[in-house]
Amino acid sequence: MSQYSHVPLITVGYQCLKNELEDIFKENIKIKQVIANQPITKGGSQLR
Repeated sequence: MSQYSHVPLITVGYQCLKNELEDIFKENIKIKQVIANQPITKGGSQLR
């Protein structure tokens, strides 16, 4: 067991505005056009 297993976890909630949330999504979500059953050969989404 970890030495911290008895320490309670305390988190602080943050409520963001709708436009803040939209900005976060725009920064982190990339939309790519793919063809069904074709492997992705370029970019960062390929399976290895």
